[in-house]
Amino acid sequence: MAITSNIYSSKNFKKLSILLSQDGLSFLYLDVDNDLVNEVYESYRTEDSSPIEAEKLIDEEFKKLENFDFEINLIYQNIDYTLAPWNLIENHNMSDYIKYNVQLYEGDNYSKDQTGFNNISTLFIPYANVNNQLVEAFGEFKHEHQTSRYLKILGTSDYDQPHCYCFINHDQVDIAILSTKKLELFNTFTAENIEDVVYAILYCLEVNAFDRSEIILKLINFEISYPEKDFANYFKHYIKTFEFKNMITSKYVDHTNNPHLHNHLFLNSL
Repeated sequence: MAITSNIYSSKNFKKLSILLSQDGLSFLYLDVDNDLVNEVYESYRTEDSSPIEAEKLIDEEFKKLENFDFEINLIYQNIDYTLAPWNLIENHNMSDYIKYNVQLYEGDNYSKDQTGFNNISTLFIPYANVNNQLVEAFGEFKHEHQTSRYLKILGTSDYDQPHCYCFINHDQVDIAILSTKKLELFNTFTAENIEDVVYAILYCLEVNAFDRSEIILKLINFEISYPEKDFANYFKHYIKTFEFKNMITSKYVDHTNNPHLHNHLFLNSL
């Protein structure tokens, strides 16, 4: 959905952010103030070849550009990650930590992000072909996992009682449980509807033996089809303290083609 004419001239934008999700790619063209100039979403045609399709979709988008005189970053939004102690991870032992959460293949590359918690890092598997593609085009670029950006927000506050934060996206929910600045849990679940989100939250609280009468539940919602009242109808039976923060940007509420738009905008505001 074009917002200005001649968008593909870098005179009109200074930054391109790409969100690489499990179902497609979100492209945000941003100006010097990080305001949205244009956004594009391309979905994958199959589920089994996302690294190959991602490379093709990026190549198609790059062909529209007049030049490459701008900043670029790549954000991975997928379940191919794990959390591990920062000081224990070295280049030679990354696979030892991630192999319990992710199916590994010969030739896999690994990346490590810092988070807002001093002793925790996000370890994930980027798409080597996509990263190489961006290196060839730009020489250098920033890439990071979505989990790391969420944790950087959560690591800046103190908690005098347990909190459960839930970042609700298109077909996915990320759940973090914290107490006194300690990260107790972070996990990602697929979620096709509100019931899936509710089940994932209650499951995390139950298996980790958190008292639902004491924990503060905060939902950060980026999914436009999920109203607050529907969550309230479920949680009033289970959770004593429940807060809902709608992150749908009213200015772009009509941009319905991109299911990741509002989350992607939020990630770039951090």
